[in-house]
Amino acid sequence: MSKGKGHIPIRTCICCRARRGRNDLLRLVLDADGMVVPDAGGRKPGRGAYVCRDAGCLSLLHKINRLQRVFRTKRPVALHPDLFGLSAMPEAFNGKAGAASRL
Repeated sequence: MSKGKGHIPIRTCICCRARRGRNDLLRLVLDADGMVVPDAGGRKPGRGAYVCRDAGCLSLLHKINRLQRVFRTKRPVALHPDLFGLSAMPEAFNGKAGAASRL
């Protein structure tokens, strides 16, 4: 079965387990320093994890300990400090060029 132009990849939020289109979720990647950073453009290398763009799921990232499992690492995983400021910056979630996409 071929994927046509109307195909939208479905991803699952690691916090609330909601299934949504890839463009409706924020992709997180683990950088070389063990820091979880947002990937608004979806092009950074490495394993990605998806989270809803609402403040509820972003705040759950601190409370739940799924990031080590999702990124398949045994070393501690830290969240980038600007990750929680993204809920107030809609351009970061739209993949448009801006301060958050340069993180």
